[in-house]
Amino acid sequence: MTDNWPYSVYHSNEGFYRFASEPVVADLDRDGCSEVIFTSWVQKFSSGLRLGKLHILDCHGNMLYEQNLPAPKSSSRHENGALPAPTIADIDSDPDYELVINTINSGFIAYDLPGSAGAKIQWQSGRNRNADLKKKITVAPMMHLLLHK
Repeated sequence: MTDNWPYSVYHSNEGFYRFASEPVVADLDRDGCSEVIFTSWVQKFSSGLRLGKLHILDCHGNMLYEQNLPAPKSSSRHENGALPAPTIADIDSDPDYELVINTINSGFIAYDLPGSAGAKIQWQSGRNRNADLKKKITVAPMMHLLLHK
């Protein structure tokens, strides 16, 4: 299989610049090829809506999944995205992990990672402060309430 690194989040046909966050790395589907997960944010504009994205690539740099992040909460803002690395954590006590993202203009958001129970997580967050990756991290219940409100 051909490697597609480096992966570019900038596409000139969009008409604006897009920048990538730090990644997290996990073999979510346990196939021996770790996924690289990151977000993007966009060049600031004074009109028109421009959104950053959630990007999930395979270990060869091929896009597996890409989705726009939510629109800003305020109508006076025209962009949204996420600068920091996402975090892989269990925030709802089910077998699968979730991806927690701190966005620029819509607060904290979370995405389910279906089928990720038993995933091998190599790099869990931007700072990777979890030294013992054999244990599944569960975020405090208050975080659960904030994210699923």
